[in-house]
Amino acid sequence: MRRLLRRFARLFWRRRDADAIREELAFHVDEDADDRIATGVAPDDARRAARRELGNATIVVEDTRAVWTWPALERMVGDVRYALRRAVRAPIFSLVAIVSLALGIGANAAVFSLYNAVLLRPLPVPDASALVNLASPGDKDGSVSCNRSGSCDNVFSYPMFRDLDKRQDVLTGVAGHWMERVNLAAAGSTAPGQIDLVSSNYFSVLRLAPAIGRLFGPDDDRAAGGAPVVVLTHDYWLSHFNGASNVVGQTVVANGITLTVVGVAAEGFTGTAVGVPVDAFAPITLRSRLEPEFNDYAARRSYWVYLFGRLKPGVSIDAARPSLNGLYHAILANVDAPLQTKMDDAARARFVSRPLAVEPGAGGQSRLRELAPTAMWMLFAVTSVVLLIACANLANLLLARSAARTAELAVRASIGASRGRLVGQLLIEACTLSAAGGLAGLVLGQWLLAALSRILEPMGFPTVDTSLDWRVLTFAVGASLATGLIFGVFPALHSTRIDLAPALKDQGARSTGTRSAARFRAAMIFVQMALATVLLVSAGLFIRSLVNVGRVDLGIDVDRLITFTIYPQLNGYAPEATRDLLERAEGALAVAPGAERASASTVALVADSYHGTSVNVEGFATGPDKDHGSAYSRVGPDFFKTTGIRLVAGRDIAAADRPGAPKVAVVNETFVRKFHLGSNPIGKRIGIGDNDAPLDTEIVGVAADAAYNGVTTDVPPVFYAPYRQDDHPGGATFYVRTSIDPDSMLKTIPAVMARLDPNLPLEQLRTMAEQVRVNENGSRVIATLAVSFAALATLLASIGLYGVLAYTVSQRTREFGVRMALGAAPGHVRRLVLGHVARLTIVAAVVGIGGALLVGRAVESLLFRMNGHDPWVIAAGVGVLLAVALAAGAAPAWRASRIDPIRALRYE
Repeated sequence: MRRLLRRFARLFWRRRDADAIREELAFHVDEDADDRIATGVAPDDARRAARRELGNATIVVEDTRAVWTWPALERMVGDVRYALRRAVRAPIFSLVAIVSLALGIGANAAVFSLYNAVLLRPLPVPDASALVNLASPGDKDGSVSCNRSGSCDNVFSYPMFRDLDKRQDVLTGVAGHWMERVNLAAAGSTAPGQIDLVSSNYFSVLRLAPAIGRLFGPDDDRAAGGAPVVVLTHDYWLSHFNGASNVVGQTVVANGITLTVVGVAAEGFTGTAVGVPVDAFAPITLRSRLEPEFNDYAARRSYWVYLFGRLKPGVSIDAARPSLNGLYHAILANVDAPLQTKMDDAARARFVSRPLAVEPGAGGQSRLRELAPTAMWMLFAVTSVVLLIACANLANLLLARSAARTAELAVRASIGASRGRLVGQLLIEACTLSAAGGLAGLVLGQWLLAALSRILEPMGFPTVDTSLDWRVLTFAVGASLATGLIFGVFPALHSTRIDLAPALKDQGARSTGTRSAARFRAAMIFVQMALATVLLVSAGLFIRSLVNVGRVDLGIDVDRLITFTIYPQLNGYAPEATRDLLERAEGALAVAPGAERASASTVALVADSYHGTSVNVEGFATGPDKDHGSAYSRVGPDFFKTTGIRLVAGRDIAAADRPGAPKVAVVNETFVRKFHLGSNPIGKRIGIGDNDAPLDTEIVGVAADAAYNGVTTDVPPVFYAPYRQDDHPGGATFYVRTSIDPDSMLKTIPAVMARLDPNLPLEQLRTMAEQVRVNENGSRVIATLAVSFAALATLLASIGLYGVLAYTVSQRTREFGVRMALGAAPGHVRRLVLGHVARLTIVAAVVGIGGALLVGRAVESLLFRMNGHDPWVIAAGVGVLLAVALAAGAAPAWRASRIDPIRALRYE
């Protein structure tokens, strides 16, 4: 072992005696006369110093024992300088290599930045690694509410939260929170916002201190209704209060409730839900005031609180799990299970035995973290293919350049340079190029991230902090060095396998054209073309899917239709006042200049909004194995005329359908089929709210099936009831049919609504055509990314093919000259070159088709109304690849056909 360590050490430093030091010091001082003193630091235990007299400076070697130096580092610095000089002297070669790598590394860096922001970056809190998230997957009999803080498996009842916090002994505390959507008014303006309703120990569990003022204490959430106080996020404080130091004591209004500011949270902290930053924090017991219909603080069968905790010092997560699960199961068995009266014995046993999941919580809680990994790995796979193609280009470029350096390398070898020394030099040159590509890739990656954010923002995607940190920089550096080393090894090893005699006689061009090099170049091109085929076919599948999405019959007339949403309840309106405002808004919009008619709906069409309930339908059998679920929407008068949804039978919702009038509903065709209403459902009755609800609502119309919550989702069974007969209207989405240019109407609507309530914000004000495009954006983004990466991969592959063909033609100059001297026509030579291109491309495409079929099967769930092995798409992908390959080979083929036989026969 000691011998191995000594050998390893010699790679980095060596010993030199005093005579060698004197000669070196003399040389360096004479070389730079301005240096009056040359100094060096020797090990203290050797007690050496060097001085020698030169003018006023003196250097004397007082000890003749050896001195340690670092020749490996010196050589490396010199090699890097030499590599940089060579890169500058060959700008075209360097530019092609750097741009190729920048595209590949930049695409991967962009995806990794997104991956890092969503899945790796910890919360900006002290010792985030000690945080744990709690979840309770399994049967829950009761009311379940969840939001973007996590899935419905992650919520607990409020009493269970309090029980766990009081009785556990392995965490410093269990904190609870619930994200509330509000209209938030501050500094004279009202806008939609998010407030995180948190328990009083929320900030103490996170170990956060306030930037200004105080955070919450036990008195703030002691009773339902809570203290009317709020802690602002640092960003909201800066944007709405201009960073005023006297913000404590000022007020904001949330859903009509006045809250007093008691503090400002630490800079950079915007909540524990990744991708869903909040504007402020309020006590969790304020939910009953922000949502007047909510009163579930004592309900053990109402699940809505998200929980997390912090491990006590010295307690591991593995030790905490059994302790928390034992406590949780005891509470379930003794307190919660007796309340589950509708469960049979098997369901009750599952309910009592369901586990309490205790998972690392350093990254916070978010639906984004649950849904993102699959999409991230798919993007990584695609961008990795692009990087592989770029690296194959680098390898071929290095191999081609080394052919022109055979004489140089032979001279170096002849005067004593070892093969290892030459290989090291060439690898450093490759790594220098890859490092430059990595730096350019970081810049390009940030630009790609910005572009992707602009695409995703209109779709309502969560926002994440994608700024660079050490993980992204480490990834970029690692990717750069790995590509330089891995794909520079073969060119370096091949180039240094030199036969000195012919090389020194300037026969290098021949010596480099070995079979191994030719096979390597062909293999790289083969791999590039096969991978490009996979991406081209995949892109074709997503394009075809997007075309299918665009051909969907929505059942809605989106032409000259405008939509927007308001939530009067979030401004403190009572149900009766909300209903009155909606009616007045319908009337005002209907008579606005350029408007034909207007109506409203509590569910926004084609906006990923879904309201569902159980129904009791006349003539439809009830039972535990029957599906009684239906989507619904509460709508205003003339809703179907306004939206263009066709009525098959019966009538539209009318203004006379008010409170006190007989309850009515219009159902769609899918509802009729599901509940077996027959050919004449008009007059039949339904009950809303449960499968045994009283049959108190009459069906007065049947509407044709129309898109409900999305363009690509199946139309569910839907019933439409008047919102005027709803006891708790909270808000509505309006639809305005206009006879003028929709852009002009978009400017008119805010003024009309401002006359009704200037403090009521309008959300998603846009044309219905734009709303449809937004809903399609998921498919559009996937198709855009797939096409972009496929085009990039194909471009890189074509550049690589062109480079190899150009090099091959130059190597076969003599052969082509002989062929043409013996009578071969230029067309024959062109066909020879292009035939080779076509054969190579077709064979690579066949292999690529196999990979494309596997990819198609993996992404089939993302395709709309098509399978993952569409033969027309495969044929189109191969056709595009062949056309690009032939275009890349056209110039070298033409050059080969223009060779002068006389000059070619003299060519060496």
